[in-house]
Amino acid sequence: MTHLETLLALATVALAAAGALQLMRERKPYEAKKLMSPIEQEAYRRLRAALPHKEIYPQVQLCRFIERKKGLDKKWHRRIAQLSVDFVVCELDSSVTAVIEIDDRTHERDVQQRRDRKKDRACESAEIRIIRWQARRLPAVEEMRKQLGLETGCGESQTEASAHSSKS
Repeated sequence: MTHLETLLALATVALAAAGALQLMRERKPYEAKKLMSPIEQEAYRRLRAALPHKEIYPQVQLCRFIERKKGLDKKWHRRIAQLSVDFVVCELDSSVTAVIEIDDRTHERDVQQRRDRKKDRACESAEIRIIRWQARRLPAVEEMRKQLGLETGCGESQTEASAHSSKS
C-alpha cells in the first residue's frame, strides 16, 4: 500500500468515526422504518381481504400470545422472548386462530431454520396452528381462506356459518 493509499484509508475511517460521533452527540442514532417489507405488505392486504371478520396483527413477538405454564422455570419464557412471527390471526376477542410466517431466502440459512423450529415447537406446544408460505409464491385470497378453514367466501369459519344457519 502506498503512502497516499494509507492516508486515504485513514481519512475514510476518520470521516466515518466523525459521522458516528456526530450521531451520538445529537442523541438521535435511530431512524424510522416501515413495519413490513413489500412482500409482507402484500400478504397483509390479501389476508385482510380473505379474513374480513378476523383481526390480523403483523410482527408480533411470541411471548405476546404464548406464555409458559405456571410453575415452569423462566427459561421457557426466555426461549421465545426474542422470537417474532409475521402475522397473528385472531378472533375479535383476541384469541389466536393461527400464526402466519412468510418464508423468504433468509429462511434457508441454518440460523433462521433453528429459529423457525423453535417457533414451530412453541406454537405446537400452545396448540396454535402455524402456516408457512413461500414469499415468492404467496397464495391468492381464496387459497388463504381454504388454508385457514374459511371457505364460505364471506370470512366466516364453517362453524360460524353453521351457527348462523341453524339460528334461522
